[in-house]
Amino acid sequence: LEPLEVEITEGPKILSSDMTAPQETADSPPPHAAPDGLSSGPFVGPLVFWWLVFVVPVEWAATVLSVYIHEFSHGLVALLLGGHFLGVRGQMLNRESPVLAYAEAWSHRGDSLIFLAGIVVNVAAGALFLRKAFRMQPLLPRMMLFGFAYPFLRDLDYAFQGALYWEQSDYDTAILLQTVGSSWLRWVCLVVLGPAIVVVALIQSLGMFRAWEEVFGALSMRRAFW
Repeated sequence: LEPLEVEITEGPKILSSDMTAPQETADSPPPHAAPDGLSSGPFVGPLVFWWLVFVVPVEWAATVLSVYIHEFSHGLVALLLGGHFLGVRGQMLNRESPVLAYAEAWSHRGDSLIFLAGIVVNVAAGALFLRKAFRMQPLLPRMMLFGFAYPFLRDLDYAFQGALYWEQSDYDTAILLQTVGSSWLRWVCLVVLGPAIVVVALIQSLGMFRAWEEVFGALSMRRAFW
């Protein structure tokens, strides 16, 4: 028997698929390219840029506005009570705070209302800013509202410190407590203001955390967040 020689040849293989490769056009960006406005590098640069051009100016403007609204509230209440208001004197960039101001306002009646006017007006305005911030959908206006709410609501801490150091301080609540001469009113202020400061701080932190979470999420994916 002679061995049979069999030659096996393979024909060309044809693979079929329903998926077609995307067609690149002249207008389409190259793969893994960063969108306009962000570089392909780390997101530290854009973050620092927006911190300097957005966060710092907003906080500065809100701080100045809150101080002058606080002081003008003293004066307007004094005028409503038939007293006097000679204006507001301010000083920028001093050792005690970024903005220092005081109002020359007094009245023969209703001194307690004049002392409390600045704190009450600022806390009410800060609560309105905070409420509006949680309802705002666009990111930048929301962050701006949170930035404005912080210095206005900081009057709660100002009132607490005045009640805490009422014998050595010249804060509004300290002067009010010295005028009234009531120790039980001081303890009421401390008991009420202490938890209020904690609750407001938690609410503000929650809102700002969610806002910055969107910022960091967008920057980490090389997407613009504005």
